Amino acid sequence: MTSSTPPARQLPLSAAQREMWYGQQADPGNPVFTMGDFLELRGPLDTARFTAAWQRVLREAGTLRALFTEHDGEPRQELADAADFPVETLDLSGEPHPREAAETFMRQDLLVPPDLTAGTLRSVLLRLGPEHLLFYIRVNHILVDGFSRVLVYNRLAALYADPDAEGAFPDPRTLTDDEAAYAETPKYRKEQAFWRARFEEQPEPVSLSPRPGGPARSSLRCEAVLPAATVERLRSLAWDARVTWQTLLIAATGAYVQRAAGV
Repeated sequence: MTSSTPPARQLPLSAAQREMWYGQQADPGNPVFTMGDFLELRGPLDTARFTAAWQRVLREAGTLRALFTEHDGEPRQELADAADFPVETLDLSGEPHPREAAETFMRQDLLVPPDLTAGTLRSVLLRLGPEHLLFYIRVNHILVDGFSRVLVYNRLAALYADPDAEGAFPDPRTLTDDEAAYAETPKYRKEQAFWRARFEEQPEPVSLSPRPGGPARSSLRCEAVLPAATVERLRSLAWDARVTWQTLLIAATGAYVQRAAGV
């Protein structure tokens, strides 16, 4: 079996990473770009095997262990060693309410000011009982998004089941090389010209509040279950427009803001 560990080196940032870099630099200590997940693990767990599987994921998915610096005004990323990000353990089984203690720990950890130059990945196995653990992962949005996190966790599960499982992630340079090649194509230049013309005059940010806004440091989330009839109407409208229902909801939100803000 060949090694999947890419050599330590510096890489340019992807287009999406550059947005996150400059957004974080506008408010360096702001934890709003910090993302947290936990996987609930019930039943017997071979913690050594699990930790080894996670370390293999880190060796494959180089972006998770990226450190960011800036040279002559140009941001760069350097891939640290997977061993620099060990899995921590925290036994909360002796607490009166282990689950509440775990949630308190995770919420507080998500508020830690991020340091992109030192790496933002943190992983902790929180033990709540003899066969009940939470695997907590904290990471900055510059490293992953919602889609790639699912790929990471699926790979973790595959490697725990079989350390030699096929399907390793590609070399981290693949994305930056692809983006560099795309930037040299006529299609890229055509699209670049379109969007520059489209936003030659940049619109003012739209807000539903009369108060001046600033960088957010947290978010509010409200959940509700939609009636089945409403869901069916959304799906039907999306089908008629030949878009996904998620795209339809984004358009509906934009229409609502337009009506409420009067712009």
